[in-house]
Amino acid sequence: MKYEGLNDSWRRRRRWMSDTGSFTFWMLIWSLNNAVCGLDVEGSVGGSVVLPCIYSDPLPSSVSVYWRDKDDLSVLDIVKSSENRTSQHQRFRGRVSSFPQLYAKGNFSVEMRDLKPEDQGPYECEVLRVHFKRKVTLKVSDFLKVSPTRPSNTAADWSSNPRTVISALLVSGFILF
Repeated sequence: MKYEGLNDSWRRRRRWMSDTGSFTFWMLIWSLNNAVCGLDVEGSVGGSVVLPCIYSDPLPSSVSVYWRDKDDLSVLDIVKSSENRTSQHQRFRGRVSSFPQLYAKGNFSVEMRDLKPEDQGPYECEVLRVHFKRKVTLKVSDFLKVSPTRPSNTAADWSSNPRTVISALLVSGFILF
């Protein structure tokens, strides 16, 4: 009888550890799925780039997305699925826009035109209500880099399925984290 009680206790402890391990595993998977992911994007002074922010899981009917730079300045806000430029910092006015027709697909990428050396640095896209953040580091060079394999930098390129986007990023020389 004495050993049966210990055995039951051991079984309960083992089940708890298994449940805890399972919980930890699923939290790790959730964290990786919703973690801050980053990549590098290159552009040249005077040129333009697309800073990608693509969320592939189902979205609520109305979402808000906030783009910020290294100094926490507002690059562009998308509030309730509409561009909101009232809080956009003057440094980005007239140079940054998004692709509203792609919001429903989870594409909240922005295009930055007329690049300046001071644009270089990290940017962050945060999709509220789904706890998703994308870090993008922009590198701005003084010369134009031409590559025959580089895809065009249009909204259509970034709206395709994730495998195509990843392939395009790898072919273009971007580094995925």
